[in-house]
Amino acid sequence: KDSLIKYHSDLRRMISGVISIPSSIVFPQNVRIIGAINIDETTHYLSPKILDRAHIVKFDSPLLFDWAQIETEINTEHDANKAIKFESHQFDDRQKYPRFDRKNDFCLKLTELTKSFFTPMGVEVGLRTIRQGLNYQSKLSVFSDNDDLFMNNFLLQKVMPKLTFDGNKMFGDKELKDLLLQLQAQLHPNILNNRVSSADGIDAVEEFEMLVSKAKINDWIVNYWA
Repeated sequence: KDSLIKYHSDLRRMISGVISIPSSIVFPQNVRIIGAINIDETTHYLSPKILDRAHIVKFDSPLLFDWAQIETEINTEHDANKAIKFESHQFDDRQKYPRFDRKNDFCLKLTELTKSFFTPMGVEVGLRTIRQGLNYQSKLSVFSDNDDLFMNNFLLQKVMPKLTFDGNKMFGDKELKDLLLQLQAQLHPNILNNRVSSADGIDAVEEFEMLVSKAKINDWIVNYWA
């Protein structure tokens, strides 16, 4: 029913869009993407696609912070003479994530955890996630050789944000809540030899305990964001 002139106009507009819009965008070396969101009853949770591509850092309410400890750390550890990096050449170069090595200790541990717990609970942990972990381990090693701190933070940033499921559902002959409790029992000392101190950051074992406690009083609805 439309005229050939309208079809021609629509086709020209479509072709013009394809030609003028680049297929990709290259970010300069001095650009880093950091986003902040508030999670409450009016917002949607992050999709698995986003969780698979980003490191998630959860912050408590500022009212819960120990400001005296923060001020002490600033006064004792802050180096006023240290220069702030602003030039693009001062930033670390972007490189591809390390290759998955099935003989690597971290890769072996994550593969086993994925088979035993993550996949049955509907938590997707793929090659990209593990390679991101290897990359984070490499970057963190510049500042700390604490393997437990690395594993602690990896669980907090890449695994726990994906824990949203109904614990009463079944996987084979097991309820998901039973798998969750088994995973909790293995966190320390099987997965983490030593728990991190408050000075090093958030304790993944403590966060997991809070997650399970909230699930118990909520009819085993597991939700990291709750």
